[in-house]
Amino acid sequence: MTVTESIKEAVGLGHGSSPSGPATHEQMSDAKLPLAYRDSCAHLLIPLNRCRFETYYMPWKCENERHSYEKCQYDEFKLRVSKMDELRSARDGARSNPAFAPRDGSVKKDLEMPWTSGGQGQKELADSAGNMV
Repeated sequence: MTVTESIKEAVGLGHGSSPSGPATHEQMSDAKLPLAYRDSCAHLLIPLNRCRFETYYMPWKCENERHSYEKCQYDEFKLRVSKMDELRSARDGARSNPAFAPRDGSVKKDLEMPWTSGGQGQKELADSAGNMV
């Protein structure tokens, strides 16, 4: 072990302080994580929750841990969106849930509403000269 590595271990920046891989089921159950939060970012949520508990949930205390956890969640979201776009492009834009697909196979771009310009509601408010009443 070099001097730099021993200093990093002493101040908590060594390999043991920030796990690089996903948390195991035992670690998640020991940390009492709810099932909804046991995802690929759980290895960052465990130290965040520990920090929150130790600092009495003061919002300015665990900023680095919270930022790294939220960044992980955002990256996972972007991966899910790109995967869904990939699947949708493989099916020529078809939706995964047929209940939300248009019934006639086309997508309506403009909805006819009476209060929009060109609707019947506007014609009723105009007088014979075309001026708005």
